[in-house]
Amino acid sequence: MLSGGLDSTSCLFKLLTETDDDVHTYYVKLENNSSKAWCEQESLNRIKPIAKGIRDFTHHDATEFYIRGNANGIQPFLWMTASIFMANEITGDRKRICIGYTSGDCAASRIDEIQDQWRHLWKWSGTARRKPPLYLPLLKRTKAQSMDYLRRLEHEKGIKIVENLWTCEGMKRVHGPNFSGYKACGTCEPCKRGLEIGLVQP
Repeated sequence: MLSGGLDSTSCLFKLLTETDDDVHTYYVKLENNSSKAWCEQESLNRIKPIAKGIRDFTHHDATEFYIRGNANGIQPFLWMTASIFMANEITGDRKRICIGYTSGDCAASRIDEIQDQWRHLWKWSGTARRKPPLYLPLLKRTKAQSMDYLRRLEHEKGIKIVENLWTCEGMKRVHGPNFSGYKACGTCEPCKRGLEIGLVQP
């Protein structure tokens, strides 16, 4: 599930450069945060062609899962529910769901619970096919290490990734002669964590 943030983008480039997997990406839209959705879509519009320059993959532009809520641990549950529908759209038995939880994330400390939820959700869905495993390539990596990874990749491939990332939760609306949209606030927790590791958002 690709949002254009540090974690999901790191997952995408890791899969494209370190595996020969047939990669499918989806975007999950928060229906109660249209501002963030606009910013994430702008980020994705810049990141997707850069990533396709590494290796081709399938981004399901026409598929958006509208979910409401972003607190109290509900997002992992909703994301996994969306993943069931995603997995069922893709043919073949050797599938896995890649999730970008990183060391220090709240969800990373609950990974056993999340794995258990995934088993129950798949059983609840009534799907007869084998349950795809959750793949967590960044679980032991910090956000600073993910940033270092993307910077090295930029240097090796002569591409720009980091300047196109978006993680801000408190974006500000901007109107002007040359630009109309949103800018990162620089003060919300995701912005502050990003600034600590050198992530300056548009």
